[in-house]
Amino acid sequence: MMQPLYQIQPPDATDYWIRMIKCQDACPVHTDACGYVTAVAEGRYLDAYRMIRATNPFASICGRVCGAPCEINCRRGSVDSPVSIRAIKGFVTAKYGPETGDFTYYHKFANEKVLPPDRGDYEKVAVIGSGVSGMTAAHDLARTGYKVTVFETDFMAGGMLTTAPMLLMFTMASTSFAVLTKANRCRWERRLW
Repeated sequence: MMQPLYQIQPPDATDYWIRMIKCQDACPVHTDACGYVTAVAEGRYLDAYRMIRATNPFASICGRVCGAPCEINCRRGSVDSPVSIRAIKGFVTAKYGPETGDFTYYHKFANEKVLPPDRGDYEKVAVIGSGVSGMTAAHDLARTGYKVTVFETDFMAGGMLTTAPMLLMFTMASTSFAVLTKANRCRWERRLW
């Protein structure tokens, strides 16, 4: 049986419209790449950082070492070459991210809409592993109001980011962990299993 030349999918109220923005749909944290690339082109760098940081606690790291699925799915690539989205993100985060030593914008631009309205002092939560996934979970849980303890068998937090050959990645992982601990909501313990 022959496959049809095209598929018809009626628009619905789910994620149909988000899937039409291929770069944003390809991003694991659904960062608005179109929005911040446009903002940078217009010289609105702070607005660009706001969009980059909204859903991603590791925006600075992603601006340097992300696999960039957004670039692979960039519609501009079907015309000539995709937009260098990761490099633009790296430029903006170097200007306003936590690596500047100022955490104001990092905390200010986190998307509060994804948090429950009745945040409070919830029970304790243990996160096993301090890699990107563990630290992201710890970040989101701490912002929600949980008391988070991160357990790690290695001698430092960061997971694969600290074992990679680039010293820059280690620095960024340490900076991101410092952002978590600065609010005194998350603590890290080294445990040997």
